[in-house]
Amino acid sequence: MINIARNQIRMGLKDAKFLFMAMLVLIAFVVNGFIYSGSYHIAREDYERSQRKTEQDLEASSSSLLDVTNYMQTAVRPPSPLSFIADGGSAQLPNSWQVNAFMYRNPENKARSNEQLPIVIPLDWSFIIGTLMSLLTILISYEAVSGEKRDGTLRLLLSNPVSRMQLFLGKYLGLLSVLLITLATCAAVSITILITQGALPLTADVAASIGWALLLACLCLSFFLLLSIAVSSLVVTPAIGLVILIIAWILAVAAVPGAARMVAEQSVKIPAIYEVTREIEARTEAMQRGMPLNSLNWDGNPFAEGMRNRTEYCRRRIAIIEEAWDKMIYEQIRQARLINFLSYVSPTGLINSALQDICETGISGFEKTMDLVGRYQDQLHDFTLAVDKLDAESPHLVYTWGDGTDPGVYSTKPVDLSTIPRIQALWRSSGLSASQAVPWLQLILLAAANLQMAVMAFFALLRYDPR
Repeated sequence: MINIARNQIRMGLKDAKFLFMAMLVLIAFVVNGFIYSGSYHIAREDYERSQRKTEQDLEASSSSLLDVTNYMQTAVRPPSPLSFIADGGSAQLPNSWQVNAFMYRNPENKARSNEQLPIVIPLDWSFIIGTLMSLLTILISYEAVSGEKRDGTLRLLLSNPVSRMQLFLGKYLGLLSVLLITLATCAAVSITILITQGALPLTADVAASIGWALLLACLCLSFFLLLSIAVSSLVVTPAIGLVILIIAWILAVAAVPGAARMVAEQSVKIPAIYEVTREIEARTEAMQRGMPLNSLNWDGNPFAEGMRNRTEYCRRRIAIIEEAWDKMIYEQIRQARLINFLSYVSPTGLINSALQDICETGISGFEKTMDLVGRYQDQLHDFTLAVDKLDAESPHLVYTWGDGTDPGVYSTKPVDLSTIPRIQALWRSSGLSASQAVPWLQLILLAAANLQMAVMAFFALLRYDPR
């Protein structure tokens, strides 16, 4: 078995197809390192500029609690240094929210992208491994068994005291070693570029995330390798096996994700903006009919009779607006989650979803960031209530009216700038930049798929006629 593995490694490393594809993969990893190191620095610069502006605006507003809590600050998510592993469509997903003590809204992408250019596939590890390296796996292994039969070496090999199990393990371990050598070398080059460019911090969390990513990559490549051995053990000539494997590769890489998107878009309908606006108007009108008439009155006196009703009306109105827009966003999240789940049929879909969960990019990062922004809004609101209680002259009517607030309804005294909650504390405590979250479901499914394919490949080889 060891001799078979060694021979397979030697033959694989000398194969012209392997050399060509390995060079292409290496170039892709090099480009990956330079692209994401540059984009990380740009995103980091934009994030720090946004934080400086927010700090300046908070300082300017600190002369009044009312001004501080109504200031709509831009909460920009810090860029992830792990996006080179799984970009997750960061160019399309929002990375900033407008937030104050009463609401968060208007999620948008603050990246410096050219909206006139067509969207291109990001050259992250997820794409390189799931597309280029899976194709490399097929090209170096499609004739692992049928090619030896064509050359007459399979019969000669089996005439020696070599069992089918030894033959299977020798070929599998030999070809897998070739793939792992290629993956380790190329990944090391990419990581070295990112570190030397100052775009990848050397922390335990980052190392753990990279380790899990490489493990998942090994399982993905192992699946394609076992599939190739199985097909090669079922066909008469290598050419037929190659055609079958290329079709399977296209299905895994393109057809399954495309079909998953179509099914999800039909299953989960996202409301249009005009539908959300119409719902807000309808619910607001219904709410108004159940409120006292003086709820809408404002004569400039926060101590006037009926101001409690106005406070309740404004709070309900804001809640209706927030719920309607949140509902639309949650439907978008549900649709994206369904796309990922349906893509589990493909090993490339599994690894893409798993890597996004590890790196907290894509829909995983978006969902967690939205949750953190909501928590930050709650912190600002609690801060407003706490500070307002200390003002004996305040009417203590903490509410907002759309984009502003009626003057004098709660404290207008100065605020200690250092006591105002900052969203940066939530970013740091949440570990958004480098998570050690392990996608156990995808990991188990990939391992199970490997086990199933290994059984199929072995029994196909066991029944293969070497003559």
